Amino acid sequence: METFELRSPGILGLAPDELADWGEAHRRVAANLRAYGLRNPLVISDVTLRILQAAREQPGPGAPVERAAAELDRRFALWVGHLIQEDLPTAESRLIRGRLALWMSRAPERWPECFLAPPPYPEAFVEAMNQARLFVGPELLRLGMAPAPIRFHPVTEFAGDTLGNLARWPVVRLLLGGLLIAGLLIFLISIAR
Repeated sequence: METFELRSPGILGLAPDELADWGEAHRRVAANLRAYGLRNPLVISDVTLRILQAAREQPGPGAPVERAAAELDRRFALWVGHLIQEDLPTAESRLIRGRLALWMSRAPERWPECFLAPPPYPEAFVEAMNQARLFVGPELLRLGMAPAPIRFHPVTEFAGDTLGNLARWPVVRLLLGGLLIAGLLIFLISIAR
């Protein structure tokens, strides 16, 4: 009868005390890849494991999450550098252009196997990544348009004029207010009888 060993040498050769930190790094890298638009769980898992393995092999200090994030950024920059055949002034503008092209071409949905993979790439993928860009539109002109006057209904205008005149003539306002109160009292007395 065959026997097998229940204990594995460790996931990615990790010691048990390293599993939690590298597990968090795995979770964050996978979330970042989903943010880039990858949806296939097998591709996400494969790319994540390759990034984590490379991050572990990189010498230097830092928490596993920081090392994995730096490795993801480094690989994305190299990958975009291979794909975008445009002379851009800075590395940051190349990364921005690459992220924009990735989003506009929907490359992670259409070619998930190409994401952070080494060349050669399908011709349609390279063409889609290089043609996806935002174009600057026409120059906006500032126009000096005066607002049109708002015309109200004649009854509203009459009421506004009347109230304006009453504000200027306090005696008339007082008389009209007294007449209104007297009329209201007479009406209430006649209803009560």
